[in-house]
Amino acid sequence: MRLRRFRIMKNIEELALALDYPWERWAVFLHPEQRKIVEKNFNGPARVSGTAGTGKTIVALHRAAHLARGNPQARVLLTTFSEPLANVLRAKLRLLLTVNLVWASVSRCTRWMQSAAPCTS
Repeated sequence: MRLRRFRIMKNIEELALALDYPWERWAVFLHPEQRKIVEKNFNGPARVSGTAGTGKTIVALHRAAHLARGNPQARVLLTTFSEPLANVLRAKLRLLLTVNLVWASVSRCTRWMQSAAPCTS
């Protein structure tokens, strides 16, 4: 049995404050446990796994933003298999990054692969 964490609001004002928080900011909320993964220094690639709805995409999004902020000269690429998801992630990345970073991009995997290595057949 999985345990779920709930926050019990102490008063109506606290509930109103939570409900008034902009949805765009809720949509990129990062739990403190997830932040540990986002900010960890890895020696090479890392894999994040979990079932649907566990926050893997949000972790990847925040990791891309973290890398972009921490390495101003680096190019950061976040890929996905879906063009609609790439569009959503692109918009969310703009929320997370306070400056317009042209070197942090989101793309669908096949589009990026085609542009990186055009198929000749």
